Amino acid sequence: PQEDSTGNSEVEKTETLEDSKETDVYKEDNSFFSTSCKLFLKKDNKYEERGKGNIFLKKCGDNGENVQIIIRNENALSTIMLNVLVNSSVLDKVAGNNILLVTQPNPPLSEVSEGPATFLIRVKKEVRDELFDR
Repeated sequence: PQEDSTGNSEVEKTETLEDSKETDVYKEDNSFFSTSCKLFLKKDNKYEERGKGNIFLKKCGDNGENVQIIIRNENALSTIMLNVLVNSSVLDKVAGNNILLVTQPNPPLSEVSEGPATFLIRVKKEVRDELFDR
């Protein structure tokens, strides 16, 4: 296992059976939930895909009422696509397997003007329901 630049997470090498290629599986420390997802950004009344990756949820604060949402790209560097601290009231279930999130983006996005941005996170329906149960 290797540590990333923050020293708090590990990258493990795994081998897939289908094509026997080596892939990186990123593990975020202290996350209570993770799954694969697609991230979309609403721009000009259309959703544009930002990329495929993995979503990680971490409880934050004394009573754990806030959740940190980290979405990392599925590339070799596991680049952070979204890193926000939210409470459950800003998340909505939308149309089958989607989660709607309106928040101030971090890292800031050059293609979005100042203020909140609307994101759509697509996961499997069963996973989305499990995510909201937590």
